[in-house]
Amino acid sequence: MTEDKLVEALEAVDEVLLQGSDVIYEHYTKEADGGRDEWLVDEDEQTAVLYVHYSDEWESVLENAGVLDEPLRYAVKEVHHAEAKNRGADHNVLGSVDAMVVWQPAITRLTSAGLSKQEARVAVLRQDRTQEEIAKELGLSVGSVKSYCHRIDEKKRDARKLLELTEN
Repeated sequence: MTEDKLVEALEAVDEVLLQGSDVIYEHYTKEADGGRDEWLVDEDEQTAVLYVHYSDEWESVLENAGVLDEPLRYAVKEVHHAEAKNRGADHNVLGSVDAMVVWQPAITRLTSAGLSKQEARVAVLRQDRTQEEIAKELGLSVGSVKSYCHRIDEKKRDARKLLELTEN
């Protein structure tokens, strides 16, 4: 397995998670299923790290991403485990369950509404950060953040116009 294949697989998995993270997140953080404390490792405005107790979640994500090669599947899950460890997952728990890094529901809702992943990330952070802070956090130039903000504002204006036209 090459590094390029792993990167490609991680990107494919990321796209699948971008579409379905909200369902996975809500399943593992609802109170009836043990609640947030039992399954949530860490979260920020962008992502959450969850312990997932059913391998079906991972199998479904990997299949939908087109990651069929077993060593590649293992490597993708190991990348998620490593991120979970970096964000405070209990090493003993990781021995018996998988970890998955998922997008926050706000990100998935914004992408389903028409924003790109990067625009959604900027939009979420834009609520309480300066453009300079966003640039630093996302590893972008301030100019790129300004461009994303401009595109977000254009899309919002277009959505308002469309709504106006269709309501009359």
